[in-house]
Amino acid sequence: MKVTISVLGAFQAYQLANQIEKLGVLRRLYTSNARVTDRVPRSKVWNFWPIMGAHYAASRVAGLDLSLRASQMFDFVVAKMLHIGDIAQDDVFHGWASFCAQSFAVANRRGYKTIVDRACPHIRFQQELLREEADRQGLGFPEDGFAVADRMLEEYELAHFIVVPSRYSYDSFIAHGVDPRKLRIVPLGVEQTEFQRRRRDQAEKVRVLFVGGNPLRKGLRDLLEAWHRLRLPGAELLIRGTVPPELRGLATHSTIRIVPKLSKTELWELYRSAVFFCLPSVDDGFGMAVLEAMAYGLPVIITENVGARDLVRRGVDGFVVPVGDVSALMEKLEFLYLHGEVRESMGQAAFERAGEFPWSKYAESMTAVYREVLTSTVR
Repeated sequence: MKVTISVLGAFQAYQLANQIEKLGVLRRLYTSNARVTDRVPRSKVWNFWPIMGAHYAASRVAGLDLSLRASQMFDFVVAKMLHIGDIAQDDVFHGWASFCAQSFAVANRRGYKTIVDRACPHIRFQQELLREEADRQGLGFPEDGFAVADRMLEEYELAHFIVVPSRYSYDSFIAHGVDPRKLRIVPLGVEQTEFQRRRRDQAEKVRVLFVGGNPLRKGLRDLLEAWHRLRLPGAELLIRGTVPPELRGLATHSTIRIVPKLSKTELWELYRSAVFFCLPSVDDGFGMAVLEAMAYGLPVIITENVGARDLVRRGVDGFVVPVGDVSALMEKLEFLYLHGEVRESMGQAAFERAGEFPWSKYAESMTAVYREVLTSTVR
């Protein structure tokens, strides 16, 4: 069995390529990332970053968002590459959603078994959910942000299997009529070392950490509202992410610190400075930051729409609250603020739980899916 991975930029794809290379099953990695890991032999990496870099540069000069065109260009180039060389009967082509419609058409004709990786929920489910959330917040819904929807729907049809990281995402595909026989759940992983976990001084400032990119999806408004209503003495909220204009008034406060873009090392230090973590997302197929926080020994507060809820043991290493329930969020924030000894014990439990999900386990689970798809008759 040999596997070809095609990805424009998903972090876990590079971890997967590293791990399946160790297992001896990686045939090739198609990517546009200039900083591909050195754990994959260069002979197996086909890197299109100069082409994509020039495209993005032209987009910036023109002042246009051409991300859809970029994904189409990447897919087009990979599809052309798939015409080159022979394949075996046990070849798998693994592509990431929105980047592989043309590639799948070619791969299927050439006899590959194809897998589409979709970290988030079904695209139609996600559109409907976020449109409702935008209405709840009185915001305009960015329809142009879903220009790739039709491509994704085509990929779902073309793929032999669809891989998602959580029950939350899985259920969204079932709700939209996808055959459960072509769905597989593979949770993501995390790198964890002993130095990441430290015992925290009960007297230190209670810092609550939020890490997230898209404020609409990540529930930032709910967190800010809960924070202002609680007014916790001596506490600090660290926001690592973008704060849009409509939320800047709520985010401007002496107890709130907005952290600019950080290097990986600086982000790790941010985790180490916090005492617990909160991600009240409205929509999060997995929530990689949750597992990272747990790897640093932080208890977590998340919602039912965070896919990492599958890994969080409620009341043991974290709490799961209903989506959009500010009162429930306040209750858990205040509980962890007040109970330092509980925070410490839950943090230790979270650290141990995260250790059960190394990237090697992710790769082993994905490799099992590859073996399944080779014998599957579902499409």
